[in-house]
Amino acid sequence: MNPRALLVCAAAFLGERAWSQSLSPTFVPEARVDAMLQKAEQSNPAQKSRLLNRASRKLQASAQKNPANAPTLQMLVWLSYAKQDAKLFAQSLQRLQALGQGQASDYWAAAEWLFGLEDYVGALEFIRYYEATEGQTLRSASSKQAIYLRLYQGDSALSCAAQYCIQKPNDPRAALLYAQTLGELGASDEAFLAFASLKKLFPENTEVRWQYLLWAKANDRLTEALAEAEGIWSDPDITERAKVAYASQLLTQNPRDQPSAALAVRWAEGLLRQDSANPAYWALRGDVARWLDDLPTAEESWRHCLSLPGGAQWPVFQQILQLDLDKGDSEALLIDAKAAQGAHPEHPFGSLFLGVAQSRKGEHAQAHAILLEGINRFGSDKEVREQYLLYLGEVCYRLGLLNEFRGHFDEAISISRSNPTVLNNYAYFLALLRIDLKKAEALALRAVAIADQEASFWDTLATVYASQGKHAKAQLAMDRAHSLGADPTKPVQTTNEGYEP
Repeated sequence: MNPRALLVCAAAFLGERAWSQSLSPTFVPEARVDAMLQKAEQSNPAQKSRLLNRASRKLQASAQKNPANAPTLQMLVWLSYAKQDAKLFAQSLQRLQALGQGQASDYWAAAEWLFGLEDYVGALEFIRYYEATEGQTLRSASSKQAIYLRLYQGDSALSCAAQYCIQKPNDPRAALLYAQTLGELGASDEAFLAFASLKKLFPENTEVRWQYLLWAKANDRLTEALAEAEGIWSDPDITERAKVAYASQLLTQNPRDQPSAALAVRWAEGLLRQDSANPAYWALRGDVARWLDDLPTAEESWRHCLSLPGGAQWPVFQQILQLDLDKGDSEALLIDAKAAQGAHPEHPFGSLFLGVAQSRKGEHAQAHAILLEGINRFGSDKEVREQYLLYLGEVCYRLGLLNEFRGHFDEAISISRSNPTVLNNYAYFLALLRIDLKKAEALALRAVAIADQEASFWDTLATVYASQGKHAKAQLAMDRAHSLGADPTKPVQTTNEGYEP
């Protein structure tokens, strides 16, 4: 994209009339358009769209006749934002800025919008408008730094960070921006010295210490990173919540990244050495172990967490329930689901997990009853409703309630047409019933198009093709499933129980 494509000349906006910044603003109300917009807000979607388009044309015509009328331009700013017309939004706002009538919040909205469209030069211009009104802020300085880095203008990025640091000498965030910019530019030694100075200047600032730790980890200074980590987790002035939150950030990294793994393990161990009766620390140990695929340690940690006072929190129950599902342990799943619902009867997924557990035990009638109760209580939320519908569809299939089975899956698809699990499971059960196989094929193909690395979805497609008698296609789909990790000893038509919450 041309970086100044959205900041076109005034002639493109105002016809052939030349724009002059010497124009004085006028303030003629746009009463008719205002009435039209109020009517649009009370209209159905189709009528609203027509009214907004009509209002836009009227306002643009008005702007051609009176290019300095502030109310016209202000309404165009609002309308173009509502219609997601970035070009008109930027043009209108530029005119308001030239008239001295723009708002800082609008300038920032334009900068963010243009940044998202990769119009970095345009974004910089609106950031400057914002700074002319509000002064330089951390948000504007860091945004300019990010833009300069994307434009490969390292000197400008460093200069921007340095200027803000000079402007805010007592703000650790300003100094952090400077140190991080040095790191981004590959000046490792200079960044290390900057971080060391930062720690001396702001010894009580935990965020400075954390950012230094991350920088050290990323630059193969694991000894320094571990030392800083121990300083944070053993600091009595840092809250328990903050210590857990910092460690949890490490779990967003690749678990095969050795420095991240070492830091996460040491952090959890260090916290437990300080307070072995703290359920939050045991929950963190379980999360770290699960992140590292150490499932026995994860389960042992979470179950110990549940046994401690205050440890029976829903997220811990959910981790345990997911482990039960992954292992296919229906006995443990039912026990844990009952315990979870007993501890959290108002949680929207309590009944869902209990219904799933009963279904896995073959108690389909009981599962149907608890799932219906759950969807009636908690189904006003679309995301929650979709999950209940998914399992109600499965349970109704197993109970032979075929109309209800199809109704639940159809409604789930109407909520989210791009959920591959819903598409996959519906297709699978249709294939097993050998009904509506064209629909089953379409659903299965959509599922693998959305999630083409999911072996069980290719397994379903193979089952559909086999049900249609398309054996060559079935074998190709099963070969793909095998290549993605499906059991190679299984025949084409395999069991596929699908989604687990």
